[in-house]
Amino acid sequence: MAMILPELYNQCNNLTVSTTKDHLAKYKGLIKWKNEESIMELGVGDGNCSMYCLQPFLPSRYKEFVAMDISEAMLEYAKNNINLPNARFVQCDVGSEEIDDEFIEKFDHIFSFYCIHMIENISEAFKNLYKMLKPGGQMFLTVMEYSLADMAFHKLSEVPRWEKYGKRTTVSPFYYSESPKEEYIKLLQTAGFKNYVLETERIDFELGGEDMWQKLCIAINPLLPKIAAEELEDYKLEYLNQLRKSTSFSFKNNNSNISTNFNMFIIVANKS
Repeated sequence: MAMILPELYNQCNNLTVSTTKDHLAKYKGLIKWKNEESIMELGVGDGNCSMYCLQPFLPSRYKEFVAMDISEAMLEYAKNNINLPNARFVQCDVGSEEIDDEFIEKFDHIFSFYCIHMIENISEAFKNLYKMLKPGGQMFLTVMEYSLADMAFHKLSEVPRWEKYGKRTTVSPFYYSESPKEEYIKLLQTAGFKNYVLETERIDFELGGEDMWQKLCIAINPLLPKIAAEELEDYKLEYLNQLRKSTSFSFKNNNSNISTNFNMFIIVANKS
């Protein structure tokens, strides 16, 4: 599931940047750097997390930094936003059944922020992440328990007018699971990880007013390019109306103060 509105996302991703900074600061003691590292960031998006969150934590010298994303639009935007030494940009679906041989056992560290829960074939993705790490390599993931728009996507898929666009590729992998945390533990173990930490963090974040909220909600919706032009405005309106009913958001002071709260999983896993 690819996000395709980088300019809009860049205007409203304070939530992602702020919480990612906090998580890296809190769990940095678990990150073990090596000399001449090969580093990958999966789901690089607009590049803000690379520049403002990850860059301060990178070792002063590393071999390469691979910025990977499934979205061509995001990668093109990130190319102009990321100014890191030895960086290159790769379009790739890490949930695909096959990964280019170039990336097998290539990376000492893989980072991914707010991305994993958007991958449709998540089981294959975890297996590929394991393959892409060198022996002794490490990955650091931040994963939403449920996406902010899950309930809206689910509800819209039950409306005859919108059901044709489906929900399989929009709701997060474990929206219908009673315990997403246990599902992620199973994924780690099945992929081959034996040494890992999985912690739950509660996020409470002030998003701002109506304009910022709408920008965020639109930016995270990957279905928009698939909606027929004559239906697009109606779809957006109904999508936003469903989100207003969602437990993911709290609206106060005539929508001048909108906040969100949700659980995140912080995963640090080591390949033996």
